Amino acid sequence: MGDLALGEAYSGTSFSGESMDRIFWQCSKVRPLWHKFLDWFQQAHMLDASDIHSFFVYAWNQKMSPQIVCFWKAGIITLIWSLWSQRNRCIFEDESFAPMRFLQVVKVSFLDMENNFTKLGSMHNSCDDLLVVKNIGVRPRAYPSPEFINVYWWPPVNNWIKVNTDGSALGAPGKIGAGGVFRDKFSWVRGCFHVKGGIGFAFEAELLAVITAIQIAHARHWRQLWIESDSTYIVHLRHERSTSVPWRFAAIWKRILLLLKDFQIQISHIYREGNKVADILAADERHEGWWPHEIELYSDRRLAGSLCLDGDRGSSGGAALMSCAAALVSGVAFGMVVACWADRAIGDFTEF
Repeated sequence: MGDLALGEAYSGTSFSGESMDRIFWQCSKVRPLWHKFLDWFQQAHMLDASDIHSFFVYAWNQKMSPQIVCFWKAGIITLIWSLWSQRNRCIFEDESFAPMRFLQVVKVSFLDMENNFTKLGSMHNSCDDLLVVKNIGVRPRAYPSPEFINVYWWPPVNNWIKVNTDGSALGAPGKIGAGGVFRDKFSWVRGCFHVKGGIGFAFEAELLAVITAIQIAHARHWRQLWIESDSTYIVHLRHERSTSVPWRFAAIWKRILLLLKDFQIQISHIYREGNKVADILAADERHEGWWPHEIELYSDRRLAGSLCLDGDRGSSGGAALMSCAAALVSGVAFGMVVACWADRAIGDFTEF
């Protein structure tokens, strides 16, 4: 029978006195194995679990790095399977109980996983995770360091107008809004807008922003237009001259593609950090309309200052975010000349 206590009560087809807790958790010869295994993963406190079920529930809900959690769960399953197999060998083949064999089996399974599975994820770049991978004998897979990218807003060249656009959706679907700001080669603001689009998705808001910007530019005879958006969807639409747009925008988008024949047009992607003013204009729910470049004449100069600041070459727009947000949210910016957005020169750009 060997020296494994788990098989002491075996009699024919029944296991008198044995239970799952007795076999896998409470046996005095099994506890040291769990203690060693849990020490590898810095989880020795789990030995306080009252039974194997409680341990499983707790262990399976542990928050660990993607690499560590793979070995953690695989190790638990391997250890339990090894205990069950060794128990049967002790009963039927009269083998002796060899505690170190279990831990060796677990470590061999870790090496097999490491060599045969390429998608194990990364560890957290911490001393705790480094100690765990050292304990279990596998190579650390460090989480890639973040890549820092400088984001700049660049003004257009001579005779060109640049418009930065953005869309906003409060839900999916939810209320959508679109905004944009036009600037020239000196980074001076030539106008900005916000329009509402009913209920829709974020990509529809981005599309609405570009449609509105092109209609405004066409009405104001800005035929050399550089559109910059933080939406790759918009960039793809223009480059492919695609007509795959939501049905409610299909007709107007076809008209826009016809209008573009009158333009020299360029479209590019910019990260959100360089598109702060358009982002704020798109998210403003309280007001709708068009504000021409005479914005510096209005009573609240903070909005004008923010718009120009975001246009400075080499600026990422952080300061513009703060001051422009303050101007828009406070509502003071709209103690302006009301007629500013009633400028008829933009035609019917809000009609969809």
